[in-house]
Amino acid sequence: MTPAPWRVGRKLGRTLYERKYTDQPSDEDRFLGIMDTREDAKRVVGAVNAVARIRQIHQPDPNPRSGWNSDDDPSEYGTIERACRECGATDMAVPWPCPTIRALGGDDA
Repeated sequence: MTPAPWRVGRKLGRTLYERKYTDQPSDEDRFLGIMDTREDAKRVVGAVNAVARIRQIHQPDPNPRSGWNSDDDPSEYGTIERACRECGATDMAVPWPCPTIRALGGDDA
């Protein structure tokens, strides 16, 4: 699993950083801001990292899969070239971007 994209500062615990390279704090991490409390900082970092984990598993499958091609016509069952590798069963693929990625406000990860 890739490292979480954001972290809380080491000293105050109220600062937010975006990781640059590793899972360990680095002097090259980008400073993003200061929160009022440590709890606020942890909550923000936790939310950002949770969204990153969701995006990581809801990726397009490189192999075409079978499923419903259209929300408008339920008879359009066939091959889906870009299906979410997480959503749907093997024979019921969900086109990517899936509803989860769209709910997060994007059409790519």
